[in-house]
Amino acid sequence: MPTDGTFPAYTRIEYHSPYGNHSATLAMRAITTTGLGDAGSATAWDTTTVDVADMVEAMIDDLIASVPSSLVYDRFTIYVVPEIGESGQPIFTQAITSGAGTETGLTGQEKAVQVTLSFRTDDFGLARIVVLDRPVNGNFGNFVDPTGDFAGVISNFTSDANAWAGWDNAQPVFYTNTSICLNKRLRRKYGMI
Repeated sequence: MPTDGTFPAYTRIEYHSPYGNHSATLAMRAITTTGLGDAGSATAWDTTTVDVADMVEAMIDDLIASVPSSLVYDRFTIYVVPEIGESGQPIFTQAITSGAGTETGLTGQEKAVQVTLSFRTDDFGLARIVVLDRPVNGNFGNFVDPTGDFAGVISNFTSDANAWAGWDNAQPVFYTNTSICLNKRLRRKYGMI
């Protein structure tokens, strides 16, 4: 069913680089929760029940394995959206311990770099995961994850055992490409232009 992208639930994952603070927003299926302080559970795409906090922590672990130690994941917050078009209401937040990236061997430009992983859902909708300020060994443009840097993230996001969703609230099933560019907004913010 078409939605506004974050309905009925999502998580905001906060992280920082030496240059600034960032966040990534990932949509998910509806959450069953007792309210404030309870991250709740969701029905995974394989119809099992998944603990939402565990699902988010597993995604963060995969992200940490894909970025260098200059990127540090700080916390995540889970939101529920009561109705399409309404603002998300936070129900759970948790600090991340040992959130520094563990990927080694990454070199080159990192300041204001944007890495976008793009997906299609089973309803042919869109989903994206964006990572900012990550060095990319001089690779810019569109690729089909040539080095497998984000293999864990891609597998997690498309897994039937999770409850991640695209902007259309359908299951992300197909990774399409990785796009690497310089983010114009960050270039202005960082005084690069």
